[in-house]
Amino acid sequence: AGLMNINTEVATVVGIQFAGAFNSNSASSSIVGLQLAGVANLSSVTKIYGAQVAIYNKVEEIYGFQIGIVNVADILHGVQIGLLNIHHQGLVSVSPFLNIGF
Repeated sequence: AGLMNINTEVATVVGIQFAGAFNSNSASSSIVGLQLAGVANLSSVTKIYGAQVAIYNKVEEIYGFQIGIVNVADILHGVQIGLLNIHHQGLVSVSPFLNIGF
């Protein structure tokens, strides 16, 4: 908790990773629960089992949902809700408002 969380080591977070501005995970990690930030969740090498909520969300793989203005996932098993949703390996790569992956 605080303004920023910066994780540079392999870790497993169970529960909530919360930051007033940014969560950054630059090591191969996993989050089971909620990743919540006021501005951005930057987790390009992280697997999330639960939810990501921020203005901008980026994750390698998610089992659950992303809510934000811009959501980006390499692999999506769930739902993205936002103005711009990007799922790199999906049938529909870019979608406004709603994107669903299996």
